[in-house]
Amino acid sequence: MRYQNTYVNLDTRLYHEQPPTPLDNPRAGHFNMHVAQQLGWTDDKDLMIHWVEILGGQYVPADFKPLAMVYAGHQFGQWAGQLGDGRGLLMAQVLDNNNQLQDLHLKGIGLTPYSRMGDGRAVLRSTIREYLCGHALTQLGVSSSNALGFVVSDTRVRRERIEAGAALMRVADSHIRLGHIEWIASFAPDLLAEFTDYMIDTYYPECRDSDAPILTFLTTVSNELHE
Repeated sequence: MRYQNTYVNLDTRLYHEQPPTPLDNPRAGHFNMHVAQQLGWTDDKDLMIHWVEILGGQYVPADFKPLAMVYAGHQFGQWAGQLGDGRGLLMAQVLDNNNQLQDLHLKGIGLTPYSRMGDGRAVLRSTIREYLCGHALTQLGVSSSNALGFVVSDTRVRRERIEAGAALMRVADSHIRLGHIEWIASFAPDLLAEFTDYMIDTYYPECRDSDAPILTFLTTVSNELHE
């Protein structure tokens, strides 16, 4: 794969670097060969041989740079303050076969500093639901995250009952959300210029040709949201 791990180069207040917490005895759920080919995953023998261990958190390839993002926002109609990746890690960023940047985000892989009262895990039923829904939306032409695959394990997770722990490797062109800006505005306003430059240079470089790159960037994003 063609790695382009740029988020890890930002100010360290924006994330926490850490490895995944391994699942017990991870086993293959399903592997999306189409997504794997698009990412260039199938070109790497090591990734293909160890995909279950990678998704199960037992093996972190050398070119992966796992980190949990911090962000903020609203929940249940009120300001919730600091949030963040409480059960997921941005494992790597890569350029796919269309030269489109893609995030590889592993969900259900243990506690992070942003877990709050959660356990950092995901269960099989919700993992399968997200896996199938993401694939369906993608095939319908609806912009959404897709997934490389998922694994199930012997890790026990308590929800309404004890269930099997699972993990899902989500694939999306970005995991940056409005909550990142809300966190910066609330806790680190000095990072706003740097983060805005990162978003423009990474996702909308054509805005640099404008006389007012930031205004053009904001207008472009706003117009996309209304399409």
